[in-house]
This record gives sequence, structure tokens and C-alpha cells, in this order.
Amino acid sequence: MTGEGISRRTLLRSALLGAAFIVPASIMTSRSNAEEPLIRVQKRGEISLVRYDAEPVDASINTSWRVFPSGAHTIYLCNPEDITAVAGIVAAVASEARGPILYVAADGSLPELTQAEIGRLQPHRIVALGGQGHVQTSALDQAREIAGQALANTSGAEGIDSVTVESWDGRDPITSSIRIARGLFPDGAADVYLVAAHTENTMPLAAIAGTMGRGPVLLVDSDSRDEVFEVIDELDPEYVYAVGTVGADIVDTLSRGRKKAVVSGTTLRSTALNAASMRQLEDHATAVVASPFDPASLALGTEIATGPLIPVEPETSVADTDDIVKSAAELSGASSQRYVAIGHCGEGSRIFSYREPETLSGGLTSIDVIGKGQGTSTLIEPPADLPQGEGEIFTYQLRIEDGLPVDSTEFARIVATILNDRRGWGRNFKQVTGDSDTILTLAAGAYLDELCSPIPTHGQTSCNFGRNTVINIERWAFGSSPFMQAGGTIEQYRGYVIGHEIGHALGYGHAPSPGKGKLAPVMLQQTLDLQGCLPNPWPNPDA
Repeated sequence: MTGEGISRRTLLRSALLGAAFIVPASIMTSRSNAEEPLIRVQKRGEISLVRYDAEPVDASINTSWRVFPSGAHTIYLCNPEDITAVAGIVAAVASEARGPILYVAADGSLPELTQAEIGRLQPHRIVALGGQGHVQTSALDQAREIAGQALANTSGAEGIDSVTVESWDGRDPITSSIRIARGLFPDGAADVYLVAAHTENTMPLAAIAGTMGRGPVLLVDSDSRDEVFEVIDELDPEYVYAVGTVGADIVDTLSRGRKKAVVSGTTLRSTALNAASMRQLEDHATAVVASPFDPASLALGTEIATGPLIPVEPETSVADTDDIVKSAAELSGASSQRYVAIGHCGEGSRIFSYREPETLSGGLTSIDVIGKGQGTSTLIEPPADLPQGEGEIFTYQLRIEDGLPVDSTEFARIVATILNDRRGWGRNFKQVTGDSDTILTLAAGAYLDELCSPIPTHGQTSCNFGRNTVINIERWAFGSSPFMQAGGTIEQYRGYVIGHEIGHALGYGHAPSPGKGKLAPVMLQQTLDLQGCLPNPWPNPDA
């Protein structure tokens, strides 16, 4: 059934053709024997099914290679495990700043194959979507160095000095979409596409909107109208489209003085078909299908789709998917002879399989942590074989606020490892489920403020008060700007915030700065201001 295929080896060789970028030997070694196909073409009667059956990082390279064969001035680095927080990037290919979406690893680091693709693309501009928790600062620095080296080797450009780096980050998915809209369309847009935020269909609807092609995708809810209207006013579109179910009052408010249209249907599929029917497609335009539960593939599908992008549930058979594509062709004018399925191949006759999210660094299963807490917490059982320390025993209960995307077992191991490190407080910290010296809780927003009261945390900082030691999930996921800007990493910040707050539980107060250029004491408030000190997560760094 397989008519042709493209493997990792072919992909890597193609990524390096024409670019005098020196790839580390480790990259060539790790990929040189990899023959499993990433892209396969299957003939199914009159239809050719092109399969992108790959992990997100590899799929993003495939897509970049296909859509940007001659390089790209701008590239966008995203975390595939949290693409819903940056749904607006789906309009990148149709924007004034066209460029491929390249995925980093789940922990925010820069995979080797992505390094090679950056060398091939030779970008002058690198945009990271999200903060340190999404794309590590070190990954961004590495990308800039690779791009600069490739430019210097091939064109005699000024190397790294000719590469600019930006970080587009918002406090939530809505403000992220606003930041992206301004970045993608700095000179205005013909259209704007509104999608309701905070719903299970936000990402697939954003992907559908991203293929419509003449402007940015803006997420919106009833509380964000003023912010969204401000950016619409800046973009000055002719049309404001509502894609999916956006409240009529919201659409009226945001489209005042402009033409408006609603693109919707009884299902995601019918919404996608209605969206496609509103476009003028070429006869050879190609449809793309992706699972609505696979945001990483949906985002890449917007780059590939020259015809409709259709969310198709994983349990759908390949034969039924063929029929869906034929219907789409009749409604939209796209080709009925060929379509692309992007995502993991399903078992048996199913078009897709469900992709389990990876556990990210810090025990997170997603970086979409804002607004997820439910105001209650669950006591965590101590996993087996937790690290133990030496010295006087200090006990702690461990709790996680309900609704937070955290692997409790992994989080418990990380906490125990930090507390019982030889550079720590010199105690034997033991996680228990009964009476304890402190209750260590990972929490967010209002629940964090409640546990920390009367300390004014404002949903932003961690605290220790009485028996409560509370770690802010946002800081755990993203760190703090002063700490990162001083050269710290997210792993160091996590060690610091645990050590600092437990230090308070042990009875230690805040420490002054020892002077610029020296290691900060762990009891200095490094979240807020390092006062010229170097970031330091440990009470006894020389132990």
C-alpha cells in the first residue's frame, strides 16, 4: 500500500543540503541509522493519502521542509505540549512574517534535528512563543548561534549579529493571541478571526480559522472584550469573522463599525467545511485532516493545508475519512484525489491514535497552568524509595491543588530530591501523610492567596505562613523574570523556591545581599530582585 516514503535519514540530508552549517557529529550519529518513514503515501483507489506519522518535533521538521524549501527569514519556536496557549500562531504562514513553526522538546530544550533545520533555514529572526517554561532561554540562545553560524558560512553575513531574537508571551492564551496578532500583522490585516477561549474546541477552531488566510486568530471571552477590541482597532480589518460558537453580544461589540460574519456548524467538521466553502480554492488545493485532540498536529496542519483543514476524531476509519474528504471537495472545490493526514496512525482501520501528553520538566503534564486550580487540594502519597537526607528529621505533607496539570509522583520525587540534596539544609526531610512539621502545597491563584493569607501574594508569589508552605504553580512552571534575566535556569529556580520557602518553615528569615557578583543566599528574595547577585538555589552551595 505504501507508494513512497521519506525517512529521518533523507530528511536530515535534505535539511543540510545547500547550507554550509557544520552539524555536530552527535546529530549525524544519532540519526544516521534511522530509517523509519516519517511521510508515507498510500494509494486508496482514486485517492492518495499522504501520512505524516511522526512525533511532533519530527512532524514540524517535515512541514518546514515541505512549505519552506528555500529557507525562511523568520522561524517560530513552540512547545508542542502547550500549543493551546499559543493558538494564534496558526496564522503564521498567511501573515506578513511568514515562517515555519518548529517544535522544541517537551522540556523546552532544542532537539538535534531542529538544530539542523535551523541551520538549513538560515533565519534572520527567531521568535519564541511563551516564556522560559515553554522554550528554554538556553534553547533560544542556541538557535541564534546556529542561525548566525549558517548565515556567516553561506552568505558572508555578519553571523550572529544579523539574527534577532524575540519572545512573544502573554499572561494567558487570550493575551498570547493578542501578542501574536500584533507580531504577525504589524501593518494591519484584511480580516480578523475570533475564537472562543477556554473551551475544549478552542484549538481545533483556531486551526480552522488559521487556514482562512487573511488575518490573525484572536481568542476572546466575555471578560476580554476591551483588550481584544483595542487590537482589532489597531489592525483595522474590513471583516471580523466569528469561527465556531462566539457569543453574539461579543461579536457585535468587537465588530462595531466593520463588516461581520459567523462561520459555524453543528460539529467541528461542518464548521471546517463551511469555512472552506467561503474561500476561493484552486482545483489542486489539498485538504488536511488531524485529530481535534492533537493540538500540535492541528497547528502544523495550518501550514500544510491549501484546502480545508478538517478535525477528524481518532476513532474514525480511514474509509470514512476518505468519504469526508470527498464531501469537503464537493463543498469547497478542493481536490478529491489527494489529502494529508497529520498525526499518529491509528490501530486497525482507524485514521488516528490518541497521543498521550509527555511529562514535562518539574512534573508538569502541561504548561497551561493559569486558571486551572479548583480551590481544593489532594494529599499525595509518598512514592517508594524517595531520596533521604542526613540529620534531624523534618516532616512534610505534600498536597497539590486539584485541577493542576501535574504528575504527582514525579513532583514528589523532585521535591524530595531538592530537599535532601547535600547542598540543602542538612536535614532528613521525610514526606508523610499524617502529622507533619509543615504542609507543602503546590497551588495557584485564589487558593494560593487563601493559604498564604494574610501575606499579600496576589496570586504571583510563593509563601510560608504558619504550617503552610505554598509554592506558586506559575512560578514553578515559568520561574521569575529577575531570576532568569540574571542567568538562572528553570531547574535552578525550582530548587531555589523550594529551599527558600522551606527555609522559612525551618525558622530562617530573609537574608541581605553579600554584594554584586557573589552567589545570592537562598534566603535572599531572588524571585523579586537579585540585587546584582548570581542566582543560587542552595543553602550550602559548596557542600
